[in-house]
Amino acid sequence: MKLLFSGKEASMLLGAKGTASREIGQQTGTRLHLSGRNEFYPGTQLQELTVRGPTVEPVAAALFQVMQRIMEDGGRICGGDADVEEGACRVRVVVPSIVAKAVIGKGGDNIKSLRHNTGLKVHIEEVAIGVGELAEQVVILQGGFDAMQNGLPNIIDRTMEFSGAPWFRDWAMTTNAGNEDVVATHMASSKGGKKGGKKGEGKGHGKPGTQAIGGEFNGWGNGRDDDGYAGGGGRGSHGGGGRGRWEPVAESSSGLDMVAGALSSLPASAASLSNRSQSLTFSCPMNCVSHVIGKGGAGTKEITAATGAKIMIREIDGNDAEKSVIITGSAAGVASAYLYVVGRIAESQERQGEMEAMNQMGGPPMGRHDPGPVHDDGLDPILEELMGGGPLPGGGEDGSW
Repeated sequence: MKLLFSGKEASMLLGAKGTASREIGQQTGTRLHLSGRNEFYPGTQLQELTVRGPTVEPVAAALFQVMQRIMEDGGRICGGDADVEEGACRVRVVVPSIVAKAVIGKGGDNIKSLRHNTGLKVHIEEVAIGVGELAEQVVILQGGFDAMQNGLPNIIDRTMEFSGAPWFRDWAMTTNAGNEDVVATHMASSKGGKKGGKKGEGKGHGKPGTQAIGGEFNGWGNGRDDDGYAGGGGRGSHGGGGRGRWEPVAESSSGLDMVAGALSSLPASAASLSNRSQSLTFSCPMNCVSHVIGKGGAGTKEITAATGAKIMIREIDGNDAEKSVIITGSAAGVASAYLYVVGRIAESQERQGEMEAMNQMGGPPMGRHDPGPVHDDGLDPILEELMGGGPLPGGGEDGSW
């Protein structure tokens, strides 16, 4: 099982030189592992505690000893949140997304029952970390310590129902804490609440072209649902990387949900970014090639930097109107690069349409109307200038880079 704690809480459970955590492990027959001081779970400033054991009972016993120690030393479990009252607990449990669905249940029946039977407030973050069978979400439980002793075993049992699945060991033995290259997916809202809360806002690191995670996606206060829990932070804006403002995910983001659903359906082997065996080939109009490439190959280099996919553009025998675009890399990288290339093609076509409209209106010429000379290498001088005065980036005769 995996739980998230603030740095202060992590110090409490470790004890002097790690003696407290070792003692808990020895008493319960479990192994406790805490992520490094600066290895935070994506989108948070929280460290991840992983407890591994042979069966449910010792794992549950170890978790409650951890929580008991934090309660004794700190008076509450809050994950760094200031609005948790003395003597109360707000516990964040990381579970596979398939377990999160089981916690909700059909029509929200399971989560309603859990709330009713334990008196706990239960919220499941809508941001999933990772893809395929290894995607995971944060389940947040809030209430008194006694209620937590009744409610947390339910989450443990739901998780252990999948312990025999072939992917479970991989999930249990790995961590996303400290990993800046994770894929974050906005999942569909869970059922059972009367009123949906607004999406939270936060700050976090974003890389160019990646979907970053709202820095405080488990923040509280920007909109409330029936339990008073704020929704998850939205996806990070694309662009220059570093810190920036996180915008809420649009409620009608059907395209985003479609892509997210496809990513979530991938098996772990295909979802791995290290599996670069995927390939996609499609055609690009000849008059859009220069915009896709960009000056000096800047356009395709930017896409490759963002997705890790390799892009090649080659001639098509007997077709002077189009060129072939070949993208290779991981499944997620190839799909992302394809969308970027399609976007650049669409931009080029829109600009050309605007130029034609201006020319038809009698305005000054916007673009060349004569074919002009062609160099010995077969390139139009303007296309050659866009590419930096030489052959296609990388110097390859086949136009690869």
